Amino acid sequence: DPPRRAVAIVASMRGTATARIAATVAGAVIAFSSLAGVAQAKLPDRFFGVGLSRDPTPADLTMMQTGGVQTVRLTLDWRSVQPTGPSTFDWTHMDELVGSLAAADIEVVPQFIATPGWLGPTTFTPPVHSAEAKNDWSAFLTAAVQRYGPTGQFWVDNPTIPFTPVTHWQIWNEQNSPGFFEPKPNPKLYTKLLAISSDAIHAVDADAQIVLGGMFRTTGKKNSIYPWKYLKSLYELKASKYFDVVGTHPYGFNVNDVKAQVKRMSDTIKAHHDSASLWVDEIGWGSAKSGSKFNKGLQGQAKILTQAYDYFTSHSKALNLERVYWYTFRDSTPSKDACGFCNSDGLFDKKGNPKPAWTAFTSFAAP
Repeated sequence: DPPRRAVAIVASMRGTATARIAATVAGAVIAFSSLAGVAQAKLPDRFFGVGLSRDPTPADLTMMQTGGVQTVRLTLDWRSVQPTGPSTFDWTHMDELVGSLAAADIEVVPQFIATPGWLGPTTFTPPVHSAEAKNDWSAFLTAAVQRYGPTGQFWVDNPTIPFTPVTHWQIWNEQNSPGFFEPKPNPKLYTKLLAISSDAIHAVDADAQIVLGGMFRTTGKKNSIYPWKYLKSLYELKASKYFDVVGTHPYGFNVNDVKAQVKRMSDTIKAHHDSASLWVDEIGWGSAKSGSKFNKGLQGQAKILTQAYDYFTSHSKALNLERVYWYTFRDSTPSKDACGFCNSDGLFDKKGNPKPAWTAFTSFAAP
């Protein structure tokens, strides 16, 4: 019962700095609950996720667990694991993230991305330009699966941490955009990257699921390719044998725009008679009042989240939509280099206080 859950959340926060905010958002959840009354027992397992723009604090992890976050998508940056060369691996940071999230019964979906400076000319030059690059990328992925997959050494070395192995691995991010695939998007090169990645991952875990990098409709950018057109090209290149899940980032100024994008991606999968499921692996709006059409204000952010999640949950079967990840869980420290809404798209503010959007999210996700 969403209203009852909201009251429980407020009660748990009494006497804290966030009590006033929580009380405010609890009053709003009754309005959300009429839209959130979907039969959630029919939703796929681990349907509700979030992305991270900063490491979660212990308080963040507690809120994730009680609020119904079941899965977290995070960046596994090659540069951070092998900063100086291919001979050594530093898993320290990733170990901390995987361990802390597993302790909260939250599954991790790593997004493999970035080429180290010792190998490629730019960060987002895909590692397919030489035999050396291909071999080093393959070795990196192999090592990651050997560490965090179902037979991973991390679980052997940490028997007290709840066994929550990584079973889904995402290859790159927004590869249809020139900002993330340099010098410009190229479905043929991405297919090569997928093939190398699939071989490396499945050599360690034959049952692993490969997720396409989420694709964003980067309108107005030179050389960008619409997600559904990019996906169509992948099918024409026979790339479907290398992936199990299609990722999409259907950011839109309004919910009708989001619906149209998600449906086009789903329709493209069906048109090619593919069994791949669809993930909205990023979706979000900012809570700021200005600076971008994606900024909706505090109450507007909660309202549009509710509208979008009502659509996602009620149409999950028709769309073969398996998961939805809100980006991001908590606001990052403001940066002038961030997109117009990226400094305020969290469900919590940068100090860790919940926004009305968090109560809207929990009205769908909380157990």
